[in-house]
Amino acid sequence: MHKFCQAYVSTDYKSDNVTNNISETFNSYIIQARSKPIVDMLEEIRSMLMQRMFVKKDIMLTCTDEICPNIRKKLEKFKEDNRYCMVTPSENMKFEIQCLDKVHVVNQSCSCWSWDLCRIPCEHVISCIAWMKDDLDKYVSDFYKRKTYLKIYVHFMEPLREKEAWPNVEGPPVLPPIVKKMSGRPKKLRRRELNEEIIQRTNYSRQDFKITCTLCFSNVIIEGGAHLGHNQ
Repeated sequence: MHKFCQAYVSTDYKSDNVTNNISETFNSYIIQARSKPIVDMLEEIRSMLMQRMFVKKDIMLTCTDEICPNIRKKLEKFKEDNRYCMVTPSENMKFEIQCLDKVHVVNQSCSCWSWDLCRIPCEHVISCIAWMKDDLDKYVSDFYKRKTYLKIYVHFMEPLREKEAWPNVEGPPVLPPIVKKMSGRPKKLRRRELNEEIIQRTNYSRQDFKITCTLCFSNVIIEGGAHLGHNQ
């Protein structure tokens, strides 16, 4: 509960993500490469990441906004929700925000907990900033700004030649891991969580059955789910 519930997430990490979507996305990203031998797999992943890092950095270099694009979209969405909020100021920069049927308190933090977790101003904080006629970007964490994003991509991956041009190194040869064959048919699908929807697939019956063609009115025999032909 204290690890996967937003109510107990630390505010030091500036993230409200309590799922494993990042690992699932990366797993889908390398799904074709991971079926290859170990060296070929690593080389394909390295090449994919080298191209991805270049593209991501190039996009941010052409961006003129100081806030990252996805964060700017969130701010615009919160601005739209801001029209339902009414601000009542108090002393010491405290505010009471009436938002439809809910009331929130803003004072260096917000009682909705959204701003505390991500440090991206929610609609309640945006209402207070608009009332003070202050700059909204000043209240966004530096983690979501262009200068911080570019620091991530300061380092890059060096291009390599084909495997035949690699230098020879001393040491024991790299052998594949010892695979212990488990009993039963190997699983191809990942283990699903209890709350995930499972699509039930209906198998054909293995018993023989007969259907009638609506065009020629002849009988069709189906044996074990396989079509055998017409039976006049």
